[in-house]
Amino acid sequence: MRRRIIRMGLTGMVATFLAGCSSGAGATGYLGGRLSAPDRPVAGVEFLWTADRSGVRGTLTATVPAGERFTGNFVQVTREVADTELIPMVGPINGFTDAVAREGGTTPQDVWASAVDLGTFRTDYTDRIVAVLFGDRGNAMRCGFRLFDPPQGFRGGGTGTCKISYDNGTISVQF
Repeated sequence: MRRRIIRMGLTGMVATFLAGCSSGAGATGYLGGRLSAPDRPVAGVEFLWTADRSGVRGTLTATVPAGERFTGNFVQVTREVADTELIPMVGPINGFTDAVAREGGTTPQDVWASAVDLGTFRTDYTDRIVAVLFGDRGNAMRCGFRLFDPPQGFRGGGTGTCKISYDNGTISVQF
C-alpha cells in the first residue's frame, strides 16, 4: 500500500513538473532576412526568436554568412514595458555608429542617438519590436520590427531592419 501511494505521488509530481515545463515557455519561431553590404553579394540570414510567457520580450539569435553568431534580447514596445527595459535597446553601444532607420517612421531622426526621449520613442514605436544583439566576435546588431498584428508579436508577421556594426551591413527581414 505504501509503495502504491509513493508511486502515485511521484507520478503526480512528474506530471506537474512536465506541465509546468510546457506551459512556462513562450513561443518560438524563425525570421528570414537578407544581408546586404557594399561590395558584397546579398546573403540569407536566419533568426531564431523565443518569447517569454508575456510574449512581449525574449531572446533573438542570428548567424550572418561570415559565421558570427549574434544573441540578444528583444522587447515589444508597449505602455506596460518599463523604461529600464527600453534604455538598453535605444542607448548608445560602444563602437556602434550605424543607426537603424526608423522602420516606417516619418522623420529622419536617428532614434538610436544617445539623447532619445523615451516618451516620444514609446509613442512612435508602440507595438513594434526592438532588439540589440551582440556577436561572438565583438560586433553588435540593432533591429527594429514593424508588426502586422501586434497582439500576436512575431507570430502575426511583419517587416524589419537590422544594422550590423561592420561593413555597413543591413539585414532586411520579413516574417
